[in-house]
Amino acid sequence: MRKKIGLLGGSFDPIHIGHLHLALTAQEHAGLDEVLFCPAATSPYRVDNPSRAIIDHRLAMVRLALEDFPTFSLCDLEAKRGGISYTIDTLKELGDSNDYFLVMGSDVRKGLLGWKESKKILELAPPIVISRNGDEGIKTPKLEVSSTWVRERLSKSLSCAHLLPAKVLDYIGQNRLY
Repeated sequence: MRKKIGLLGGSFDPIHIGHLHLALTAQEHAGLDEVLFCPAATSPYRVDNPSRAIIDHRLAMVRLALEDFPTFSLCDLEAKRGGISYTIDTLKELGDSNDYFLVMGSDVRKGLLGWKESKKILELAPPIVISRNGDEGIKTPKLEVSSTWVRERLSKSLSCAHLLPAKVLDYIGQNRLY
């Protein structure tokens, strides 16, 4: 039986409540059976500014963050492939046994046509766009949170308990990340 599956890609450096909110909003509004979180080994847009945490830590944080969401799963294809992660390669590897949709904020949607094989991506996985600034897409309450801001707060020893799942925050502390 075919499933409707959302794909949410990113660096997840670290994963935060904004990512979970985006996925949950897309799932509820589009009737997705599942959302796969796909951490990029290396984002093509971050080659000169790589993720602070290595991929193994980012995978572990995503796993922890998803434990309380039975319809959210980790997709580690990009991590296993290594190198620069391209969405089209992930979609080709996933195959056509399900119906895939890209879950993204409206800020990401603006650059989609610049992605590798963007037209093929749109054929294989139409986007579910969540409004980030009151513009295009599914409207949802705005959450002002980014991984950059979280890392800045952590580096200053400021609380991030309101921005990260507790298990992720504990993991960051135990592994002295950021």
